[in-house]
Amino acid sequence: MSVPARLSFVTLCARDVPRLAAFYRSLGWPEPVVTAVLAGRVRVGMTAAQVEAGWGAPLEVNRTTSARGRDEQWVYGERRYVYLTNGVVRTIQH
Repeated sequence: MSVPARLSFVTLCARDVPRLAAFYRSLGWPEPVVTAVLAGRVRVGMTAAQVEAGWGAPLEVNRTTSARGRDEQWVYGERRYVYLTNGVVRTIQH
């Protein structure tokens, strides 16, 4: 089951938060990740789906493939960037 694109805390009503939290938990997401996503935050170690749940889809994605795997720079504008290696956040810049 995938996370709906462009879903973020800003677009939610207060009555939706418990249902959404339960959905994220059903995906096996750890509680600190659920809390961060619902607050619109991104953390090192999150998956790409978790980042999209918290911040929505990036405006642009720059990809590099190397011997160590696939690196991506997700651009969110206003100097907000997320760097992923093999689908996992390794650096956040904002």
